[in-house]
Amino acid sequence: MAGSIDVTCREAADLLKGPNPPKLIDVRTDEEREIACVAGSTQLTQELAGEIGEKWPKDQAILFL
Repeated sequence: MAGSIDVTCREAADLLKGPNPPKLIDVRTDEEREIACVAGSTQLTQELAGEIGEKWPKDQAILFL
């Protein structure tokens, strides 16, 4: 099922520790990532955006930060 919801930091942490953790995608700028990089996250690029749309399973849970 496609859709989006807002989650708290605690809820995100619980999801990431769960049995089927979502992919963690960082949409912040390079400058923002230099200040604080989130372990386990992947920076969103145009290439990754295309890959997500074309190749990732449609039921893949994704957390954007």
